[in-house]
Amino acid sequence: IVNKGFGLLTISNITFTGTNAAEFTLLNAPAFPLNINSSSSQTITVQFKPTADGVRNATLNIDNNDADEANYDFAVQGTGLVTTGIDLMSTSSFAKLYPNPTSNDVTVELTLTKDEKVTVNVFDVQGKEALQTIETNLTVGSQDIHINTSSLVNGVYFVKVTVGSVSTKMKLAIAH
Repeated sequence: IVNKGFGLLTISNITFTGTNAAEFTLLNAPAFPLNINSSSSQTITVQFKPTADGVRNATLNIDNNDADEANYDFAVQGTGLVTTGIDLMSTSSFAKLYPNPTSNDVTVELTLTKDEKVTVNVFDVQGKEALQTIETNLTVGSQDIHINTSSLVNGVYFVKVTVGSVSTKMKLAIAH
């Protein structure tokens, strides 16, 4: 918020209104009323925490004493994305991922207690599938699945390994 006028600009309140207003908040909100001297400014930071997928809209309302413009309203918008379940990642006793970080290939090492159907998915940080799903039937014992990662851009990915009805998620870093 910039005060381009000659007098003191007083912000009496900042609120959010509209369909998805509850998903937008001020981080480290200043105390109100907030006074901004002539030729000075105040930075505000808006945090977006969506509760659903898709485009989310609200209006940022800045109540102030500016005689020329009065209250100022800004449209704000964010896009909620599917979560990859990062918080659910666990250290697996049946699957290991190496080398990690990797550049062009990664190996999923499995220790199976019986013959099982195995599914491997690789997701980007937005939860979108980054590589084609691998489905295979493997036999009891130590088994390796090799994944070509050369088509992935540098960054963080998540590998979900499902063996029968049990699954685990592991973080994978790609650095070419």
